[in-house]
Amino acid sequence: MTSDSPSAAFGDLHPYKDRFAAHTQIPAHGRPAEEVFAELAAMAEAENQKWNRGQVSGTFYHGGMEHYAFLNQAFGALSHVNALQRDICPSVTKFESETDPKARALYTAVFIFAMNQAKYDSLPPDLKKVIDANSGASLSKAIGAKWDASAPPARKIATDHGNTFYVIPASELENWQKATANLPDDWIKDVAAKGQDGKMLLQSAKDLIRKYEK
Repeated sequence: MTSDSPSAAFGDLHPYKDRFAAHTQIPAHGRPAEEVFAELAAMAEAENQKWNRGQVSGTFYHGGMEHYAFLNQAFGALSHVNALQRDICPSVTKFESETDPKARALYTAVFIFAMNQAKYDSLPPDLKKVIDANSGASLSKAIGAKWDASAPPARKIATDHGNTFYVIPASELENWQKATANLPDDWIKDVAAKGQDGKMLLQSAKDLIRKYEK
């Protein structure tokens, strides 16, 4: 069954559409915080009825409403924090995990500085020259060096803070790699369906990693 009606297409994704407005895009104007919270509170009250009566299993983990109040207070104090920024908020992170230094890393970090092609083409030659002179392989190498250099100081901050470090052994890393061995093939098929040579792109990436890894 097909329908051109957005409400029919979304179906149960908008279970409160008869009580509250269902937005399919960002509204042009914001709403008062009290109004938004009132809607959320009404939805929470309606949805709490079933699990409070023991009619569901596994969907909710009931630690007691007093415990939930404590968690909400704790989360509220740090909900805005990016836990990766331990130098600014070291209290958020207390445990660290590292891979066996004798094994290859599981991933590479990729940073892309991109510019809209049409915008670049619209620039005068002198500005294009400035961009060309400050991009490309040399910039990538400089950024990569900065990224590598940032690791030891960051680890020292965690060490000084007394964080606990766990090392994932090489044997366990092998298990992870075996469990995800089919993902490259799936990616290749997906990219091929879009008209790109996924196998070649993947091999090129692997070759570059081998070339530049320490």
